Parts: sequence; C-alpha cells; structure tokens
Amino acid sequence: MDMDEEMEVSREGRRRELEDVSSVIALAKLDEKDLKPVSQALFFVEDDEESDFKILELNKELLECVQEGKSLVIRGLEDDEAVLCTDDATYEIRGAETSNSMLLIPELIFPDDVPNSLEERIIEEKTVISVIHNYFELRRCQPRVNKIARLLESSVYRGKEHENEVSGTMYSLEDLLDIVQCSNKELASALAEIEAYNINGYWRLLEFDYHFRVLTYILNLVEENSWPFDEVPKNETLESLSTLVPSDILEQCFGYYSEATGTYSDKGDQLFKLKEHKVCRFLAKVLLKPAGKFNLEEFLEAWQQSVPEGMKTSIQHLNGLALVNENESPPVAQYFPESELPDDPGKRFELLFHVKETWTLEAITPFIERLAPNKAGVSALLLKYARAYHSPNGKGRLYAARHSK
Repeated sequence: MDMDEEMEVSREGRRRELEDVSSVIALAKLDEKDLKPVSQALFFVEDDEESDFKILELNKELLECVQEGKSLVIRGLEDDEAVLCTDDATYEIRGAETSNSMLLIPELIFPDDVPNSLEERIIEEKTVISVIHNYFELRRCQPRVNKIARLLESSVYRGKEHENEVSGTMYSLEDLLDIVQCSNKELASALAEIEAYNINGYWRLLEFDYHFRVLTYILNLVEENSWPFDEVPKNETLESLSTLVPSDILEQCFGYYSEATGTYSDKGDQLFKLKEHKVCRFLAKVLLKPAGKFNLEEFLEAWQQSVPEGMKTSIQHLNGLALVNENESPPVAQYFPESELPDDPGKRFELLFHVKETWTLEAITPFIERLAPNKAGVSALLLKYARAYHSPNGKGRLYAARHSK
C-alpha cells in the first residue's frame, strides 16, 4: 500500500461532514453567515521522516529580489558557514527556533481566493505535509573576501617571459564566485581594492617588483614630459609605453592609479589625475616592505622624495599599511598590512595588542573596520575585545588588551 492509499484510509476514518463544521461554528458562537462558505479540513501526513522543506525568513529587500526575479545564491565551500548573496550584498544564515508550530500546507485556500458564486458551504480536504519548528534567518554581514588575495598569490604575473613558469591555479570571475562568499558587486570591489588584473580572462596579482616597474614607467613618463600630475594624457601615456608593458596590463594599472578629470588636451586626448593617496601609499610600501622597521624621520624624508612633484605624503596614507610608533626612541614606521591579519576578530586583536600595547581609536580603526559593517560595528568590536581608559596625559581615550594590567 503506497502513501496516497494510506492517507485515503486514514481520512475515511475521520472524514469531516458539513454537520461537524456547523457544530464547531456553533460552539465558537459564530454566525455562519459571517464566514466564507469554504471549510478546510486538515490531515497530517503519517510519516516520521524529517521534512525536506526548510523555511527561510526574508526581509523586505530580499523579498523584493525574489518578486522581481533576481537571483539569491547560497555560497560557501564544505567547511564554510553558508551565506546568501544578492547581486550586491551578503547575508549570514543562522538557524533559529520558533515556539509556534508552522504548518506547511500546499494549495491552501485563502479568503480572497473563495469564489463569490458559492451559495452553499463546501468542505475542502488539505494535507499538512510538514510541521516546522525551526527556520533560517538572515543578517547582513561583511563579504568574506580576505581569501581572494591568498587564492591569487599562486599565479602572480611576472611578465610574459615568465608565463611558462606559472604552476598555480588561475581563477576566472566565475571560479571566484564559486569559492568566495560575497556578492558579484562586492567581489568586483574586492578585486579592485587588491588591484587584481584581468589577464586573458583570469584574475591575477602582479608580482611586487613587476608591479613597481609598471607604475614607475608611468611616473617616469609623467616626469620626463613635465606633465602636472593632474593633467596626464591617457592615450599618449598608453601609446608611449606600449612596447614596454602589455596593453591590457598597462591600461588597468593606469586605471588603478588615475581618475578622469573631465578635461582634454589641445590634441583632444583625455586628461587624467594621478591618485595621490594610491601613488603615495604604494611608494611607501616599496620603502617599508623590505626594511622591517624604519626610522620615522628618515622614512618620511625618503618617502616624500620618492613621490611625483606636486604630491604631498601624509601619515594618513599609511592607514592599514604600516604602524607608526612615536613612543619608541627614535620613533619608527613598520610595515604591517591589514590584509595579512587574521580574519578571526579574537586572533586579530590578540596580534594587534602584541605588537602595540595601547592604541588610539584613530590608529586601530583601519586595522579592524573591515570586520565591521559600520562605525557602530567598530565600537562593538572594541567593547568586546579591548579595554578603554583615559590617557594619563589627558590626550584622549586609549585601548588596550581586555585582560592587560
């Protein structure tokens, strides 16, 4: 006997009649004339197996995505905690319980679906195919993109002459979307942030020395032609360097380090402005990465001399890239990139307080803000993992390890 036959036998033994419905209405002290002329008798599936149905709670924005036919994608490898992604946002999926039982009933009739032509009451039998006490809720979270750089490190680009030496896996955009827990828009933003390059359909990082060489070609050309750093002709730059660097790499590098000004040269060439923050930051990395700790005064002098004429270096350019410790004698600058810190908040704070016992809010924020969705999230992280106290010299609040003396 199959399940449908079992259900029919079960229903025959407890089938509802119109008299039963009328009795219930009377007991409830309701007037049958005030009710819709359709009564639905519910029957439960006699099956002890766990339901295959899962309930997912959607907020207004996610519901609109579904209603508009947009995609919601669950992403994560086997060892990852699953996330749900829209085109531009990422949500963590968390299990939750409800004290009320939720009944899953296909083809249930709602009041607005009852035809007006019915004059006499009818009974519809409906099957409860699942009783659900658990559901999944979604919370907006930061995209989990830190692994992108680690994935791309195995196939860094060092120049055409070295391509036959590349043995690591190369990843297309589709490959990364299968692995990285983020939305399409967040992935594009993360690739731009780490300055990844699309080379023949695969996203790759430039090897550091090669990267420096390409940027130096651009900066030297600007200097040789005495172009103001905010009046750099794009086409002339690309054409002048086309024999030194592959055109796709050169154009992407130019795009990372410049922005359109909306003006044109006398020859009709669109003019671009070199991004002071990005150029200064990369050249700071060139100086700091091989040096370990650098005397701060000597570093600042060498750094300013390395940037194009007209640009002004600033300590702010080092946010998330280096530590500046003015309490040492003499003060020092140290290469300390945020991108290489642990993703786990507890481990990250442990490392931060290991390298530096006390932090100001301004100094520590660049090293933790990526773990938090907003300023309130930064405050919450500090409240959980750090201890705040007022500076003895009255210069503001400082943060130390929660269990430090």
